[in-house]
Parts: sequence; structure tokens; C-alpha cells
Amino acid sequence: MDYFSFIENAIDFIEEKLLDSFSIEDVASEIGFSIPHFYRIFSAIVGETPKNYIRKRRISIGALMLRETNLNICDVAFEIGFESHEVFIRAFKKIYGVAPKNSLLLDSLPLYEKFDVMRKKRLYEKDVLLLDIKIIIKNSFKIIGKTTNLNQAEQVENNLIDKFINEFNQEKSHFPTVNDKDKIYSLYEYDANSIHKDDENINYLYTLGVEYKETDDIPEGFIIKEIPQSKYALFIYDTKEKTLNGESISSLKYEGEPITNVYDYIDGVWVLNSGYTLSDNPDFEIRNTNSDVIIEYYISVEDK
Repeated sequence: MDYFSFIENAIDFIEEKLLDSFSIEDVASEIGFSIPHFYRIFSAIVGETPKNYIRKRRISIGALMLRETNLNICDVAFEIGFESHEVFIRAFKKIYGVAPKNSLLLDSLPLYEKFDVMRKKRLYEKDVLLLDIKIIIKNSFKIIGKTTNLNQAEQVENNLIDKFINEFNQEKSHFPTVNDKDKIYSLYEYDANSIHKDDENINYLYTLGVEYKETDDIPEGFIIKEIPQSKYALFIYDTKEKTLNGESISSLKYEGEPITNVYDYIDGVWVLNSGYTLSDNPDFEIRNTNSDVIIEYYISVEDK
């Protein structure tokens, strides 16, 4: 799948409707993607979430209006689709660091132009390293574990996933039917309702668990989650040797810079250039408790 062409169509749709009322679901529907699928691919290509991109484009147009017309702040806020001038002012200050009434600074503010998707594609084509990936089919299975709702920004700031893993390991040690398993599964599932909200801080469901057998007891507070049969691209990260599928992490780039985490490469490079299409089945990771240095990433894909 040529994701770049799909996102170019999405950008064109956004630009056409930019000053009208529309939703992220409208954009995703326009190109035939589910909301989480669209959110993930758009963010990987543009480097901004859809909501951030739309907000920056609208605010940029508002800054231009304030600079080049006699419209006041209330009129501009209404023209670019904000529900009130207060919301516009808060958004303006968040992006530019100054209030829109500070007219002396308007001439020096950078404008956020329409994103050039094809330019991004050409840059990728110059220097893309695609790893040798195993594509496997994994039958459906169940895990028993715990789920938490995480805010993306708060998780990054406070390392909430590591805290949740530590809590999970302590709790599962009290249940012999769970504790004797050696592999821990972790699943990430975006909350589509959260993607709709104006706040750019996306929530997602994070589940930790181990494989479940029908004879297992279900401890209080634990849940059962079924993972459907799917085709997966398998990435193996050796945290000790710092390699991903045998390739040194230091040799992998995202937007010309060294990657900071595995998903920078998976979503930002491999998915966009492999020709495979992401499926809507959940991705997951597997950690072997006897060998913490190896992490397996299973990325759910469909045929080229």
C-alpha cells in the first residue's frame, strides 16, 4: 500500500474543509481507514497527530488574518472554526507562546504551511534501510492479565508503563496458575473516542498478561482478552546488543535522525515503505521473563 498517497488525499481533504466543521472520523472515512489506523499512519508521516496538524493550520491562518486584515480576535476565532475567542487564545498561546493580541510579534511568527507529503516521500526514498522481516501467521489465543487506561503524554513524562509492569509482576506472583508462565504479553490499543477529543493527549488501553488456558483460575481483578488470528511482521529487539532483527540500532534513522525507540522505526520507516498494510487487529510485544534482553514485537499486517 502506498500510504503516502492516502495521506496526501487526507491532507487535501483537510485543507478543503479546514475552516468548516469536520471530524477526524470524516477524514479517516474519506480515505477508507479506521480512526486508529489513520491516526497512526498520519502521525508517522506528518510528524504530528491529525488534531495537532489541523489546529496548527487553523491557528496559522488566524495569525495571518490578524496580521493582514482589520478583523478582531473574536471575528478571527469564529472565521477559523473556534467555538470561542477564549479557546482560540489558549490554542494560539500554546503554539506560539504569545497571545494573539501582541500584534508587534505577529510579523515574526512562523506560519504552518500545508504539509508536503510527496516531498517527505522523496526524502525517504533517498535513504531507507528496510530490515529483513519474518512474516508469520499466529493463531488466535487468549491472555489473562490486567488492563489500564494510559494518557500518552503522562506515560512519557512519568514512565507509567514501567510502574504498571512492576505492579503486575508483584500481583501475579501470588497466583500459581499465572506465575508459572514465562512469557509476558503487552498490548497497545488506541481509544478511538479519545482520538476524537480536542485535547491532543491521546489515551490508549495497555494490557499486560500471560497466555491463558481454559483450566486456569481467574484471579480477582484479572481479565481475559482474546487475540484473533492474524498475520504479523516480527521484529526482534536485543536490548543488550542494541540490535533490531540483527541490525545495529545506531544504523537506523527516522527523519534523518537516530531512532529513540523501536516504534520510531516500525511506524515511521518500515510500515511506510514495506508495502504491507496495517490491520486493525492489535499489535503486541512478548517479553521472556527468563531473558529480559529480548523483546519481540508483533505488528499486525495484511497482504501487500
